[in-house]
Amino acid sequence: MARSIIKPYLIDGVLNILIIEKSVEEAIINSMQSQEQGGLFSFDLSFSQRFIERLGNEVKRAILQNVQPVLLVHPAIRSRLRRFLERYIQGITVISHNEIPPNIKIQTIGVIKVYEN
Repeated sequence: MARSIIKPYLIDGVLNILIIEKSVEEAIINSMQSQEQGGLFSFDLSFSQRFIERLGNEVKRAILQNVQPVLLVHPAIRSRLRRFLERYIQGITVISHNEIPPNIKIQTIGVIKVYEN
């Protein structure tokens, strides 16, 4: 099943991915709201704007290289982050580590950083 999920994104057997800097991914995990609260995340506005802007820039860069943008994230945030991002960034695919079969080669083509100038 996992192989069929990523098959459309393989180029010569390699999955080209975007990743989120560890500190940013931890901030996203820490901002997850409970289902009872009805929300996805409790980001502050400046964080969400910077995150969407920087991710959007990396997605554009990938597309210019004729690469389908695939964002690799922690399994705990995959579903919610996908729902959050689909409002802002068209064409982004969000997958988690456990959706990649062990025999697939991955290549990081970009790192999403929010806390830099």
